[in-house]
Amino acid sequence: MNPQLKAEFGRGLLAAWLTAKGDPRGALLVSGSFSECKRSFFAALVALPGMLALVSFKLGGQEEIDTIGYLVVEMISYVMGWAAFPLVAFGVSRQIGRFQYWARYVTAYNWASVIILAVTIPVTLLVNAPGISGGLGGTIGIMTLVIIIGYEWRLARLVLMASPMQAGFLTALDLLLSFAIDSMSQQLARGGGFIG
Repeated sequence: MNPQLKAEFGRGLLAAWLTAKGDPRGALLVSGSFSECKRSFFAALVALPGMLALVSFKLGGQEEIDTIGYLVVEMISYVMGWAAFPLVAFGVSRQIGRFQYWARYVTAYNWASVIILAVTIPVTLLVNAPGISGGLGGTIGIMTLVIIIGYEWRLARLVLMASPMQAGFLTALDLLLSFAIDSMSQQLARGGGFIG
């Protein structure tokens, strides 16, 4: 990792962490330049082992599955997820008059995704652990989702400088987009015969 990217990696994670705590200083740690925004997609590589861990966990619960085919579908879904929301945020930020903050927002959002995944993995393991009832697992899952939604809302407020309603709209779009991509990947996996 080159020194510049290494420094941006540290600042990006710190910015995401401070924003999660509601500290507006987090937004100031990323420059908002387009070049730094492009480099922040390195976060997708940082998060990739976590995503593969979640996929392997899903595979463990399937008896008959084409592992390679399913992994290809999940990788396509992963790339789409990292590319789609910044494009949506591009359009929304222009519509609400916050385009000057778009690159900074996407940079912080990309690094925040690493933190979100770091939270999602242990929660997924806990919810699916032997001895955890379906009701308790469902409650933990919903609570985690609410926390993540709140985090993304705060990110839009502090970094994109969006109003509460605009931040809510953008967060809802991100949630719907994630559900749509996940649904599409599951349909592709079933259609391709990768899972039963």
